[in-house]
Amino acid sequence: MKKNYKEINWEDSDIEKVFEYFDELQALEQLQFIKWLCQQHPKLDLDWFDLLYDVTEVLSYNEKITAYEEFVFWFPEFQPKEYAERCEFIERDLCDYYIHTNNLQKLKERIQAIIKNPIAGIDTVTIRLYYQLIYHGLFAEAAEY
Repeated sequence: MKKNYKEINWEDSDIEKVFEYFDELQALEQLQFIKWLCQQHPKLDLDWFDLLYDVTEVLSYNEKITAYEEFVFWFPEFQPKEYAERCEFIERDLCDYYIHTNNLQKLKERIQAIIKNPIAGIDTVTIRLYYQLIYHGLFAEAAEY
């Protein structure tokens, strides 16, 4: 029987052991493991975004959006610099989803997050989002953005 990840001293473990444990979990368990590791051991030398991306590649679209929504809720608190530098694919996908579902409240929250965190992929997220807002007739949001 596999040991519960909360009972393992990850600070003393080789990073390869983290990946081995990670690979043995199901996708939704991997998400919880990533969250727990980041919250309990934020100094681990892991590429948090690559881990998240690997997990979400096997999820359904709705599960992926739910995972991203949860991730943006807690990750910036623990890794603000990394989030600000690497969040472009998450913000892009969430903004696309909120435009498609006409969820203006959540779209405005993501716009504020983008404004607060100048994203490295400026062309792929910020300019694209601006044109999307105009295309979908969200002129007030585009002007505010």
